[in-house]
Amino acid sequence: MQTDRPRISVIVPSYNQGHFLRRTLDSILQQGWPELELIVIDGGSTDDSVDIIREYESHIHHWVSEPDGGLSHALNKGLAVATGELIGWQNSDDYYLPGAFHALAAAWRPDVDVVFGDLLLVDAKEQTIRDLRYCPFTADDVLYYGMTMANQSALFKRRTLVDIGGLREDLLTAMDGELFLRLRMRSDRFVHVPRHLGAFRIYPGTITSENKRSERSLREWSDIRRPFGVEMEPELRWGKQFRLRKLAYLLRKAVYLARSGDAMYLLRGAATLSGLRN
Repeated sequence: MQTDRPRISVIVPSYNQGHFLRRTLDSILQQGWPELELIVIDGGSTDDSVDIIREYESHIHHWVSEPDGGLSHALNKGLAVATGELIGWQNSDDYYLPGAFHALAAAWRPDVDVVFGDLLLVDAKEQTIRDLRYCPFTADDVLYYGMTMANQSALFKRRTLVDIGGLREDLLTAMDGELFLRLRMRSDRFVHVPRHLGAFRIYPGTITSENKRSERSLREWSDIRRPFGVEMEPELRWGKQFRLRKLAYLLRKAVYLARSGDAMYLLRGAATLSGLRN
């Protein structure tokens, strides 16, 4: 039976990002969600992160500060103690936008495994770099395009995450894409909420900015595609197959947004579309 207020557990993996951590925690608490379980897994920070965590201790249901095996390991540690029907995962330098939990919970049903919204890319000072709007999720989108949803604006059914074994701890940059693929192989019960619900910071020093074009990142993305029969060109270059499938995704996204009445976004993205980028 669906409840109006499903319990939401939010896991915050943290490591030496004290200058952003308050903003992240405030964005969770200011959702005003009555059935909230806040979990902070700190990797043994040497900055002021632990002092900040202690400031919020009365609002935190579980926290640790100890060396761990990285982001995926921290998230799996949080998942092991979470009790909510829904799991949120917010990195300690990213944040939710106002009303995110209410919008996501309103779209969720007990038979839905993932509910997700749109995303803002912002800089260190929270100035918008890019406005990302998604469309209904398919595995092909990840296989041939890349990240077509984001944890910063999503909630996941806890039981499903547990059943599929959580995140792969051997991956550094493709762990979220690989998780989304496994979720999609299990279920087609994804619901998109056409509203910006989270913000993802891009600035020097983040995993994304440092590793997006690195050899390791490219190889991880190549490796997670291979079990699905998707091979990349030699030297990890995109071939014609990828370009055509990217175009197919972008056209489907354009149709979806047009039907949603979002003509201005399509006009602003016309140059991007011509370059086959999201």
